Amino acid sequence: MPKSYKYRVALSLLDVTGLEYVKDFRISLSPGEIIVGGRSTEAQFPVDDDNASRKHFFFDVKFEQVYINDMKSKNGVFLNNKRVQSSAISLNDFITIGHLTYLVKSIKKTLAASA
Repeated sequence: MPKSYKYRVALSLLDVTGLEYVKDFRISLSPGEIIVGGRSTEAQFPVDDDNASRKHFFFDVKFEQVYINDMKSKNGVFLNNKRVQSSAISLNDFITIGHLTYLVKSIKKTLAASA
């Protein structure tokens, strides 16, 4: 029986809001998984900004690309200074949530063989 291949996408984001302190965030997800971002303690991607909703956005993978999706937040999700509901993200894009801005530093796809 031929092997099928599953993949994961690793995403690295830099918080570039403050010049004196830069945080590096790394997340990894597979198709069908989501990573929720917001102020909630349940969010896998914590956003420490009062202008962010508890569950503000989520990342997911479609067609081998990472997407950012607004979860009907009050203040929106901005990609390269444009408000978006759902959009594929690319290397060197800027994502703004509340007063925080993140630079997409890397996007890497890895394959894993499954039986």
